[in-house]
Amino acid sequence: MSEELRFTTDAGLINRLGRELVGRQETALIELVKNSYDADAQNVTVTLERHALVIEDDGSGMTREELIAGFLRLASTLKVSEPRSRLFSRQRAGRKGIGRFSTQRLGEVLRLQTWTNDADPGIELVVDWQKFESGRDLDEVPVYLGAEPPRKRGTIIRIEGLRDDWSDAQIRRCWRGLLALQQPFPVVPVERRPNADPGFKVSFLRDGGLFDDPSLVADFQTEILSHHHALIEFRVDDDGMAEWRISQNSFGPDRGWAKIHHELRDATEPPNYSVLRDVAMKAHYFILAPDLLPNLAYSRVRDTLRAEGGIRLYRNGFRVIRKRCFRATLRRGVIASDDGLYG
Repeated sequence: MSEELRFTTDAGLINRLGRELVGRQETALIELVKNSYDADAQNVTVTLERHALVIEDDGSGMTREELIAGFLRLASTLKVSEPRSRLFSRQRAGRKGIGRFSTQRLGEVLRLQTWTNDADPGIELVVDWQKFESGRDLDEVPVYLGAEPPRKRGTIIRIEGLRDDWSDAQIRRCWRGLLALQQPFPVVPVERRPNADPGFKVSFLRDGGLFDDPSLVADFQTEILSHHHALIEFRVDDDGMAEWRISQNSFGPDRGWAKIHHELRDATEPPNYSVLRDVAMKAHYFILAPDLLPNLAYSRVRDTLRAEGGIRLYRNGFRVIRKRCFRATLRRGVIASDDGLYG
């Protein structure tokens, strides 16, 4: 006579998976920020306090059902069934199911607060990872779900009882690991495309006694753009008048706004364009020479130019690919953005 049995899961599996799936603390933090990207967040702030790590975003948040079916269910298939985000249709970046183990890898207690809109109450999930001990069944360890007062949409993850110290170098490695997700020059959504992806920005802050004073650790401006040798700007106003200027020039005087026309460059009063309207461009000019850039910045700027360099042209929120133009500007060491070509 056969006997019907069931597999069981030891609660210690959580600790084992946390160590084996997420070996480094930098990897754990990167995975959590990627989850914010997957939730259509535009801004994420990572704050390192004395005994806690806080990740706050302005993404879509989670409902009670999504929290239970996704975060609290091991090997959930939610990301498999929805490979792109709902609002901006981003290709999901987070590794499936790693987020919960990342919080366990980083600290002893998780406090997750999430809101899906500005009017309704939010949800708080509290998980004490220390209770997931070997010898207990996984379904015997409780986690606690409560309500939070309404506030702006988004998610706050607070990890308390950090298992490791953090150095500036580790935080910078985290930021660089997320650089591919951050659009250095996001396109502003236009009226006809309200769901155009506005971009994703990550800021790392340090606070409390772990560091000397609260200050910004890393962002694209301080890591890359602050090292440019000149800033070149161009604009066309509502009447078709075109102007350009050069500022922050490392090798000569700045030049203020001056009228220009591509056919009449030397004219005292160039005519306005008859069709072109509402165009703005900003180009950060670099000279890729080791003696003209700080030692620590040279490799970062070089690698960023290889991946992101060139002139990007957008029309109605869509990027227009000009391969020949891209190769030519890349050789000159230009990172450029447009602030809207929406004719």
